[in-house]
Amino acid sequence: PRSDPISRLVRRSVWIFFVLATLLPATAYFLLEPTSITKLVLYNGVGLLSVVLLIHGIRFHNAQPREPWLWFAAGLTSFLTADVLYYLLELLNPAGTPFPSIADLFYLLMYPLMIIGLTKMIRSLRPDDGRHDAAPFIDAAVVGIAMFGCLWVLFVDTVFFTDSSTTAALMTQLAYPVMDAALLAVAARLAVILHLKHPPFALMTGAITSLAVADIAYGIYNANGQFQTGLFIDFFWLGFYALFA
Repeated sequence: PRSDPISRLVRRSVWIFFVLATLLPATAYFLLEPTSITKLVLYNGVGLLSVVLLIHGIRFHNAQPREPWLWFAAGLTSFLTADVLYYLLELLNPAGTPFPSIADLFYLLMYPLMIIGLTKMIRSLRPDDGRHDAAPFIDAAVVGIAMFGCLWVLFVDTVFFTDSSTTAALMTQLAYPVMDAALLAVAARLAVILHLKHPPFALMTGAITSLAVADIAYGIYNANGQFQTGLFIDFFWLGFYALFA
């Protein structure tokens, strides 16, 4: 059909626009003098673009099944909400952003939303195998509990005796890598089914990996009281936004 070349051109133009629209604020974020305002606008600008482009992609490509992608959009929106809250708290608290804070609630909410989306996608790919409905959640729970135990043994004494962290701060800090492991476990199950032959799912796996790298680095810096926005860690969080969208 004659409309096919036009459709391909439109899709390619949208993709190029997204790449440029993401690269420009991301590059400016690292090059401009870091202030609370520039970081709030530029960093969250990338996040907002990612959410908008993901929703646009769902509608433009008439994604089927649609439900998993809507869960992914909800997860990205929760993560963006957390980022906006975090940078606002940073702006209002020059001495340091409190930890844990309301932002952590939305950061951690993102993980179950993404896990549900991945599980919905797995079920859509294996609709006739009802025995495996709970398998992704079981995988995520097993890996998450195992990692929580390892992290508790390795880091609980260090955090308690070298820092004035509260129990809530300790639990929140350990929750991030645990949730990353759970998310990766479900993503790995999807990767086994698809063998990463489909570029969108390969990018999705890369996004989740980028998130895990950022969260682990954040945990190390935060435990030592050295974390601040604008570090190299932000590159991996921005990568999570860009690759997932």
